[in-house]
Amino acid sequence: MTTKDLRPKIRHARIPTTMKLKCVAIKCRRKVEADKLLCERHWLVVPKYLKVELVEKFRPGRDTLTGKMSPDFRKVISKVVHQIADQEGLTVEADTDA
Repeated sequence: MTTKDLRPKIRHARIPTTMKLKCVAIKCRRKVEADKLLCERHWLVVPKYLKVELVEKFRPGRDTLTGKMSPDFRKVISKVVHQIADQEGLTVEADTDA
């Protein structure tokens, strides 16, 4: 499986292509397209097994734009945020999603 295969398939999602969101990594201010959660820098440091989990749980449009994320998706995001924070030596405040 390549990184390209891990990108969410959003061909049928109705997401405004001009909309920008903030990367979910702690202290990152980079803007990302509405169909993504992480900037390229942070996406590249996420381990493959977490990328696979993230893509499997991702629901285009609903998860990024409406905030109505499934509990499974929230857990994966929490794992990703913690993984990146650990690599960058940052502390994540306690949360109930992990």
